[in-house]
Amino acid sequence: MGILIIPVATTAQRMGITPAVAELIYDTTLNVIFRGNGATVGGVALADSGGVLTVTGPNVNNTDPTNPIVNARVVSIGAGTNITVNNADPNNPIVSASAASGGQVNTVVGGTSISVNATDPVNPIVNFTGTLGGQVNTVVGTASQISVNIADPVNPVVSLAAAVVTSLALANTAIQAQTLQLSGAYSDEGVTNLVASTTVPVWSKRVGYPFSLTSIADPVNPVVSLAAAVVTSLALANTAIQAGDTILDGMFGLIQVVTDTTYTLMLRAAYAGVITAIGTRMGAGTCTVQIRIGGTPLGGSSNSATTTYSEQVHATDNIFAVNDIITMVITASAASPANLDFVLKMVRIL
Repeated sequence: MGILIIPVATTAQRMGITPAVAELIYDTTLNVIFRGNGATVGGVALADSGGVLTVTGPNVNNTDPTNPIVNARVVSIGAGTNITVNNADPNNPIVSASAASGGQVNTVVGGTSISVNATDPVNPIVNFTGTLGGQVNTVVGTASQISVNIADPVNPVVSLAAAVVTSLALANTAIQAQTLQLSGAYSDEGVTNLVASTTVPVWSKRVGYPFSLTSIADPVNPVVSLAAAVVTSLALANTAIQAGDTILDGMFGLIQVVTDTTYTLMLRAAYAGVITAIGTRMGAGTCTVQIRIGGTPLGGSSNSATTTYSEQVHATDNIFAVNDIITMVITASAASPANLDFVLKMVRIL
């Protein structure tokens, strides 16, 4: 039997020639027989010589038929809903979301006690709609009544406004005046039927009432206000008379028998004050009237008392203190003087 020996070559050597028609070459690298056709570089692998013979198609490298290289590429990508595709470069297609709404949140669905405003679907607004839940977002204080510190919104600090604190301090020391008319007879040597009447305040202390601070009609944003009773008390406190305040006061009397002498009108004054004016009128005759505090005449002119009412204003040396003695000195009485009416106008210091 004869033996057919064909040329042998490595893959590198074989790929360097183009075998003639029917020429056989054994590739020692691949252990595959290749047949020449006079056109294919390296020849064409025989069917029964082992390995993959060939893979057909565009972009296929069959240099190694056992391990063909398939250089496939994307020919086209189809666009789905809300997707656009640019296939100008099929190896590198560009996929984009459509301008309408693709590639983003289309909607947010609200659950229990939640509402959603999706007018702008990229930035939906979620709101709580229930009656309770979550936490207090803010506490709203009533102007001039309640101050609220919400630096920690979970634990807001509710305080009385500064004006309220001031008013409450006034309320604890304030006095309310009621009018009580007292009259009586003053007796002094040489004074006949001297009758005086004065208005004396009777004081009552007013304190603050209990009050409610919270209204939760809107539990997420409760409004805090003072109770009505507190508002009323504070209004009283702001107008109540305080120690050191002044009120108008006065003393008046009648001296029926008028002679040149000194009368004591206030022995050891029970309160401090200022004498602002002296008014006089005679029933008959004339005289000169001078008021003194602790022996010192009031600044300004004395009163020349006649049958016509006259009033002398005093702006200096007219302040008296508690326990001071106030006297009236009558001089130059003439023409059968009688029935001297007088009035001391004063400002009382509380």
